[in-house]
Amino acid sequence: MKSLLLLIFCVATMTACSQKINPIGTYKLHTSSGVIALNVKSDGVYRLEVLESASNKELIEGRWELNESPAPTLSLHGVKWRGTQPEPGHSIWAATIEGDSRICLDAEGINCFQKD
Repeated sequence: MKSLLLLIFCVATMTACSQKINPIGTYKLHTSSGVIALNVKSDGVYRLEVLESASNKELIEGRWELNESPAPTLSLHGVKWRGTQPEPGHSIWAATIEGDSRICLDAEGINCFQKD
C-alpha cells in the first residue's frame, strides 16, 4: 500500500513539474499614479501601456522570452524600470513569473501584474 501511495505521489509531482508555463495574456499593475497594462502576445512581442490619465498614455513595445530555469522568468527586451515606472531603453528586464496569473517586477513579489 505504501508503495502504491509513493508511486501516485511521484507521478503527481512529475506531472505538476512538467506543465509548461504560458505567460500569454493581459496583465495589470495598479500604481499610485495609474494603471500599467502588460499584453504578452503569442508572437513573441509584448506591449506595455501606461495609463496615468485619460489623456496621458505611454506605449512601450518589445520582444519577450520565457526562461524556465532555474526559476521561471519573463525577459522583456527594450524596457527598464524606475520603481514601478517603465521607460523605453536598450536593456532586458527579467520579471519573475508566479504561477499562471502573476508576473512580478521584483523577486520579493511586491510589485506584480495580475492577469486580467
